[in-house]
Amino acid sequence: MISVQAIVDRMNFELDSEGSDRYIFERDHLPAINAAQDWLVSLFNTAFAENKLSEESLRELTRTRVWITSNRSTFAFDAAAVGDYLWTVLAVFPEITYSGVLEAQPSLTKPVYCTVVVFLDSTEQAKRITIEEYTEMKRSPFMAGSEILGWADYKEYAYVNFMDYDTAGVLTDPVELRIAPAINNLPVAMSYLKYPTTITLITDDMEFPQTLTDLIVNKALQFIALKQGDENATLYKLTSSEIGVLVNLMS
Repeated sequence: MISVQAIVDRMNFELDSEGSDRYIFERDHLPAINAAQDWLVSLFNTAFAENKLSEESLRELTRTRVWITSNRSTFAFDAAAVGDYLWTVLAVFPEITYSGVLEAQPSLTKPVYCTVVVFLDSTEQAKRITIEEYTEMKRSPFMAGSEILGWADYKEYAYVNFMDYDTAGVLTDPVELRIAPAINNLPVAMSYLKYPTTITLITDDMEFPQTLTDLIVNKALQFIALKQGDENATLYKLTSSEIGVLVNLMS
């Protein structure tokens, strides 16, 4: 974690405004820091896409939670219930062991988020497949997720990422992840990267490793420079050198 107060102190030092009222947190620092965070998320996305970093490197943002699937082997990520916004899926675990008591499932047609259940372990991990591969899986016994041969000892789970299957419009949160072979109305765990929480107070913490402090400070200062009319300030453009700096800092 990085203290927002530490970021502000560093920014004031660089701006030579320590002890002055020239820069106000709510007016100047706060929007610049949040803009820098959004830029950093974009930088990480590029690094992930180019396979230069693994999502697991952001342990401050990594979570594992448990759901009970619907009778269609799906579950939904409801940000209001979970308390996080989903950035990206890291892993999906069927056939889990857990501690705690599973939530009651009011309707078998609707998945349930388990608020007091802790994931312990699993011997299985689902492989991510595309919707095209999901369709092909129905015809091929050798693809992950296939149920054609019914070899329980040799099955390989697969999942299709979140999409809307609710053509009737009856679900509260219709965007669901689907698992195959089907695990209807059973507990499943998902590890994911949460989107970093928006900063609101100077007492908050940024959910990134401290090694990224300089990178965040420098980018926040660029946003303030743009606000002051510096036409040479470069902002959202992601350069190869910036990606290289990020990779070095996270290695």
